[in-house]
Amino acid sequence: MNKIYIENSWGAKLFLIAGCFMLVNTVLLWTRYLMDFKLSILWPAIPAMTALFICVMGLFKLDTQIKKRTPKIAKMASFSALIAGCSLIVAAIWILVGSLMGLNVSNPTPSGLLILIVLFMVSMIISFLASSVASLLTKQTRLLGCFLLLPVASWGLMFIVGLVSGFDVGLSLDYYLNPIITMSFIMIYHQLSKITHRV
Repeated sequence: MNKIYIENSWGAKLFLIAGCFMLVNTVLLWTRYLMDFKLSILWPAIPAMTALFICVMGLFKLDTQIKKRTPKIAKMASFSALIAGCSLIVAAIWILVGSLMGLNVSNPTPSGLLILIVLFMVSMIISFLASSVASLLTKQTRLLGCFLLLPVASWGLMFIVGLVSGFDVGLSLDYYLNPIITMSFIMIYHQLSKITHRV
């Protein structure tokens, strides 16, 4: 078993794990909504932040062969993923500490936290978009490139709605868009697994 196989195999598994955590997040989001928001925001936030952090790690490992063919695009994707990971960590600390101290972290979302979320969202859009372009340039990975566009479309819609109607409104679309992101992570895992087995 060579090094490329190991990297690609783990990259695929990371997206599967991220998809599972995002599924938990979706269930808890709707549970919290149905309970009239009596459930702490931490319940859906923790699996969501875990899923997204694992997803960032998956982006770093995304198909070594594609990165070798498009080094400039891969560099952009990795740098954007790094920014996304850093902003996510700071936002996670903010939410966890704020919730434990009884501070308001939602409805409305503090402006500083909103900036971190927007920075994360834009960085993830760029990283996924760059990875998608790199995948679409290669015949073997074009379907993977299409699935990589699903999170781009989801976060992009949140961002656009946020610009028009306010970012709290845009972020509220996660009830409907997180299931799409969940499925996209699982399909990315499936496609990466197929590529891995051909290496």
